[in-house]
Amino acid sequence: MANREIKVDRWVDDRLATLATPGDWIPNTDKAWSQLQQKRQERRIVLLRWVGASLAASLGSLALFLLPASRACAQQPGVCTQRVLATVFHEGLARDFKESGLASAPISCEIFTDYQCPPCAEFLNEAVPFLTDQYVQTGKIKLLYRDFPLPQHRYAKLASRYANAAGQLGHYDLVRNQIFKTQNVWSENGDIDSEVARALRPDVMHKLRSLMNNDQRLDASIAADLAAGREDHLTQTPAVVIVYKGNRQLVPGKVTIDVLKRYLDQVVTQ
Repeated sequence: MANREIKVDRWVDDRLATLATPGDWIPNTDKAWSQLQQKRQERRIVLLRWVGASLAASLGSLALFLLPASRACAQQPGVCTQRVLATVFHEGLARDFKESGLASAPISCEIFTDYQCPPCAEFLNEAVPFLTDQYVQTGKIKLLYRDFPLPQHRYAKLASRYANAAGQLGHYDLVRNQIFKTQNVWSENGDIDSEVARALRPDVMHKLRSLMNNDQRLDASIAADLAAGREDHLTQTPAVVIVYKGNRQLVPGKVTIDVLKRYLDQVVTQ
């Protein structure tokens, strides 16, 4: 019996010895502190998202309460509600990456595009540099990009989701341009993911895919843009709506740089 107890004691001692900290071991305090900071940051992000969602819901409710009664709202309450959501989303979420120019600019130029629309790719490639140089950088207008995926384009909404998810990560312009540039490739099979991945680092692409799967705000933002476009009676893309002193004016017909310049110059001189 005594021998058995001695063997058991030795076995326990051996196991404890394997768990003992080596004499020359030095704790990696920098790594531990970094991990602690990362955990705190993750908790902070979760909290901010929860607060942001609650604030957006509260602002939406308040805006609906304060919105003046009108014939349009009475006849189409759904459109009116979605328009308020459009304001909330673009002011609270999309403003950072879908708008360019001074917030105080007197004129807004809203560009409605469909990522699967070839004329949209051509228009943005030509018009945006011109508008930026002549009007945005001079403080005359601010640009706002809106998504208007047409029903006949199977992958247009998916492309909008990718661009907006990239915008949440600070890569909106890069991914928007990449999607338009590779339009003829992904339009055949819908593999937008592969084309976007060519423009982003692997770690950023991983975060983008996570947003694509989990962030419901992407669909809400697209729905808000669609509601705004329908209220402006859009029938095609690209389309441009000029907003000045609360009035919205849809530029009719085919939008070219010359047509857009004429409309903007007319408004600027008012």
